[in-house]
Amino acid sequence: MPYILPENRGRFDKEIRSLARKIAFPGELNYVVMQTMMTILKLGQLKMDYEYLSRLYADAHLAAEEFRRRVLDPYENYKAMENGDVDGLE
Repeated sequence: MPYILPENRGRFDKEIRSLARKIAFPGELNYVVMQTMMTILKLGQLKMDYEYLSRLYADAHLAAEEFRRRVLDPYENYKAMENGDVDGLE
């Protein structure tokens, strides 16, 4: 995941925490992500061409992959150790 420098994160962190407190279930997160992407386009912050649209898509996709790598995969491994793995894979 392409990280941004710590000194550049501050301009986002307060608003992210505020928004995160309002999200009650995953469907709302989907809405917020999609609306953020569409708003970036509507405000003209990215060009409407394939390169930039592809980068916007890639950022969303890679964020989901990062979540899977950091959160979901370790959880799945923990549960497999706790409850036993699928038959034939132990």
